[in-house]
Amino acid sequence: MRRAPALSRKPLILAMLIVVLAAAEAAAEPAMPAAASPLPAARCTAENTVKAWVIAFDRVIVMNRFGAQIPAGMIYTLARDGFPADTKDFTDANSCRYQKCQPGQVKLRPGKRPRPLVLRANEQDCLEIYFTNLLATTVPAGTGQPPTRQAGVHVQGLNWVKGPADDGSNVGDNSSSLVAPGYSATYRLYAEHEGSYLLYSTADDWTKTTLGGDGGQLTEGLFGAVNVQPSHRQRDWSAASYRGQVDDQDWQSEFYRSQVTEQDLCLASTDKVLAGPRHCARKAPGTLPALDYQAVYPKGHPRAYLPILNMVCSARLTKQAIDEKACADGELVHGDLTAVISGPSQKDPRLPNLPPQPQAFPSDWQQQPPSLRPNYAYPVRFQPFREYTIIYHESFQVVQAFASSFDSLPSLNTAADNFGINYGMSGLSAEVLANRLGVGPLGDCVDCKFEEFFLSSWAMGDPAMNVDVPATDCVDSSGHAKPGCKATTAFYPDDPSNV
Repeated sequence: MRRAPALSRKPLILAMLIVVLAAAEAAAEPAMPAAASPLPAARCTAENTVKAWVIAFDRVIVMNRFGAQIPAGMIYTLARDGFPADTKDFTDANSCRYQKCQPGQVKLRPGKRPRPLVLRANEQDCLEIYFTNLLATTVPAGTGQPPTRQAGVHVQGLNWVKGPADDGSNVGDNSSSLVAPGYSATYRLYAEHEGSYLLYSTADDWTKTTLGGDGGQLTEGLFGAVNVQPSHRQRDWSAASYRGQVDDQDWQSEFYRSQVTEQDLCLASTDKVLAGPRHCARKAPGTLPALDYQAVYPKGHPRAYLPILNMVCSARLTKQAIDEKACADGELVHGDLTAVISGPSQKDPRLPNLPPQPQAFPSDWQQQPPSLRPNYAYPVRFQPFREYTIIYHESFQVVQAFASSFDSLPSLNTAADNFGINYGMSGLSAEVLANRLGVGPLGDCVDCKFEEFFLSSWAMGDPAMNVDVPATDCVDSSGHAKPGCKATTAFYPDDPSNV
């Protein structure tokens, strides 16, 4: 089941945003519930506010294993995933969440793949976005970036809490809520309805690019999503009802990571054995792990005491993270594209020594939001589901792999790398060229002709993978393949592919 597409501001840039949910099946179909009562008006307290520290900065975006890239990329990320460009200290305390990073001098945490940022909240939550613009103050030489250096975070479809200053825009007679490089703003939004909402910078989404097309900052990558999850609150809910004990009439979803490295999974396992804060092994590696979904990184780890799987710091569920001041209560500490969405955690009798663990959604289906109500395909939809965020986009700022071939054969541009999903691209031209030149994953395929060049090709593998030696680097200046040149390492083990 796919969520409805978010509003597209420009047809060239953001074509569609989809969230895919996988849920469990059951047998009988009960009667449909009565219409839900109107939702309460926005009411923000410390108990129902989700917080996200976000930065925007310049970053080369590599689109695929052939070597296409956006050299003038601009991306959002959580501030704790950004670091000073000259640092070798990647502990959380040295991140842009706690340090004053300088515009144009920021890099990503090692091992984190550039992806559109996804923020999450529950229906009837308030979302506070503490945004800092760390784009370079002037256009980096030779990049062709749009001249506008201001930026903001605009979420299409979420209501303001205080007023126009929450909009992340510069419209009409309203005061601008955009910020210049080095400056910050706070945007407060109300998540009234469950769904997916496009997040992007409105500072410049019209400028024509140097390579053709338009779209300004959006073509460079300044977009993401806010996913609002199902929940149920009583009409007159109290502060004590949020992140406290829940029942069938008052509950909120929880968000957990669904793609992690082997080491992170080990650190969250109940049978882990630590040889050091970054070296974990399991006592029974041949069995499925029993996970502590509230586990935190150990002392001495660069992300010490942050939740490993839980995306939100919580005084109830990840108390050690709060006690150690690793994060604030209600703070989003992971902005992954994918997630596991569950019902509220409860003590699990099978794991008596662990804190509360995620459970199915409450079973009183008459109290369910629309996405959890029965239908013919899924009569009972109370099991946790996996969420995928898929953002389709176009960019004409991409420097193509095998650039000299594109220059000499203009017809190749009709199938160039310009259409993407979550910063991953795979146009037909680069794949055919790689095969004919004898480089890349299908360089030895002498009978590759038609189907082998599509996304589902076994010969090609995942085209959007980032590797140590892109195929374009295996072609010399005369257009011949370099003997023995090939990729040996895929980067980003927790997020290697677009499949």
